[in-house]
Amino acid sequence: MNKNKIFVGNLPFSMSGYSLKDLFVHYGKITNVEIVSEANTGRSKGFGYITFSKESEAKKARLGMNGKDVEGQNIIVNIT
Repeated sequence: MNKNKIFVGNLPFSMSGYSLKDLFVHYGKITNVEIVSEANTGRSKGFGYITFSKESEAKKARLGMNGKDVEGQNIIVNIT
């Protein structure tokens, strides 16, 4: 278990890595953002991962963003 990494699910398919980072940047220092895409088409699968520099930042992000509305969809945020 990587306690400084979060899973973000139920994302709009149009969400970019930059947009995802912008949603979470105020929770702490982000070291990596990944939106998972279909290998054949490059289309987003609607989920991704964010790695923070500290476990406490990831916890704050989960508490602050889990269930929040993003472009009409309630996102799911969990520690990986």
